[in-house]
Amino acid sequence: MQRLANKVAIVTGATSGIGRGCALAMAEAGTKLIVTGRNEERGRITVDMIDKIGSEAIFVQQDVTKEEDWRAVIDTTLESFGRLDILLNNAGDAILGPLADTTIEMLRFLLRVDVEGPFLGMRAAWPHLLNDGGTIINMSSVTGQKGMAGASAYCMAKGAQ
Repeated sequence: MQRLANKVAIVTGATSGIGRGCALAMAEAGTKLIVTGRNEERGRITVDMIDKIGSEAIFVQQDVTKEEDWRAVIDTTLESFGRLDILLNNAGDAILGPLADTTIEMLRFLLRVDVEGPFLGMRAAWPHLLNDGGTIINMSSVTGQKGMAGASAYCMAKGAQ
């Protein structure tokens, strides 16, 4: 974990679950963080948890499907920490239920979040990661390789990731 000390990372979907867990682990290793998500209250909780660890973190409210939100995240990162070393594309969503009840709009939403979101993030971060050997991590799910009952659209979106 020493390789993460003094690095600067963006972690999307850091307002709960795996994203928050990743952000906390990175903070414990000494990483400075931009944590993002749609829910500001939960994002502030993540920042408070990171502050208690003794690392630095800033929350930026973000919808990963919007290019303007990605520009704001990158701008905040560079203005606050002067560089970017790691992009952890973790944000995702799940719509579960029988295939017969799943609409094309539900599938399109999942594809926007789970496929287009990471693409937009990589495209926005890439120029800032080139000089110092930056890292991009795209999280997915085992359900992209092995289906799950009642989750056809979710599994399809994770498989497309």
